[in-house]
Formats: sequence, C-alpha cells, structure tokens
Amino acid sequence: LYRNFLVDTLTEIDPERHSRLSVRAAEYFISSDDIELAISLFTLAGKSKEATSLAEKHAREMFELGRINTLSNWAHNLRDSSDEIPDVHLYLATANADIGNLEAAEVGLAQAFSALESVSSNKRRKMLARAETVRGWIAYRKGEYRQVFEAVDRAEQLLPKRGSHLRRATCYRLRALATHASGGDLSLAENYALKSVKLLEKTDEDFTLAN
Repeated sequence: LYRNFLVDTLTEIDPERHSRLSVRAAEYFISSDDIELAISLFTLAGKSKEATSLAEKHAREMFELGRINTLSNWAHNLRDSSDEIPDVHLYLATANADIGNLEAAEVGLAQAFSALESVSSNKRRKMLARAETVRGWIAYRKGEYRQVFEAVDRAEQLLPKRGSHLRRATCYRLRALATHASGGDLSLAENYALKSVKLLEKTDEDFTLAN
C-alpha cells in the first residue's frame, strides 16, 4: 500500500519523471525476460507503441504457455491501440475457442479482422488466411461444419502457391475434423489428416503437431 502511495504521489507531482522511471524499469524487465511486467510498465508510462510492439512479438508465446488471462489483459489494457495488436486478438480468439468460450472468441476474431485492415499489404494476405482458419476453428467448435469448409476455402485462396506449410496444414486439419464430425467420408477425412501431418513434419511446429 505504501509503495502504491509513493507511485501515485510521484505520478501527480512529477509525471514525466514517473514515466521515465517506468520506461527504465520496463527495459530492465525485458532483459530479465519478464515480458508481462514490462508491458504493464510501458502501458503505465503511456508508451503504447512499445507496449503493443512487445505484446505482438510475444502473443504466440503466451498462447503456447496457456496464458489466456495475459492475452486477455493485453487486449483490454491496449484497447485504445486495438488495431496495432492483430496477433494478440487472433491468439486470444483461438484460445477462447479451445476452451469453448465461443462468444469471446468471436469478439476477438472481429477485433482481429478490424486490426488487419491497418496491416501492410505484403503481410495482410497471410494474416487474413490465418484469421480465416481461426474463423473455421470457431465454426467447428460451434458445430457449423459448412462454415468450416467455407472459411478454409477462403484461407486457401489467400495463401501463396508455394510454402505456408503451417497454414495449409491447419486447413487440412480443419477439413479432416469437419468431414469426420459431419458424417462425411472417413477415408477422405483420414487423407486430409495425413496431409496435415506431412506438412507439419516439414516445419518446426512441434506445438501445433502435438495438438
């Protein structure tokens, strides 16, 4: 409580000094690998550009560690810069879909699509393809299998003809899941699943392959 009192007092008396100290502390915690605290301090200092850049860089890491609350806090605390954090929104949407929180997943996905309007054209197509696979995953979790196939079709149209193994693998995986769940041809579903695994084996995506 006394520490909070001192911080509040410094903020009122000398906000510029408080901001400088917060930035120094944030930089220290980056070097110490405490990214969550660093982002909190950048946000406290009013350094939204630094905070959003760091959040985007580490969004995937937080997702793979299961830090859903961290992603949720970032999305909330950086809401004034929402268009700068499409990765945060996409990973949060995926995480919420994974645990069945589908309403929140759809909100996050909508925020991601909105943010992608500000992304440079060179990067946008791949990120839009990824967003479509997230849309497909949400549709699968809702049991809306036709929408899964439609989302995958859109994703594949956005991908370049070569490369993008991870994203193509995700598309095959979604096709396999939706084909099986909708009572479709099991041999076709198995074929999709095998194609997905073969593509993933060409990448370093151990986390995705295991899931």
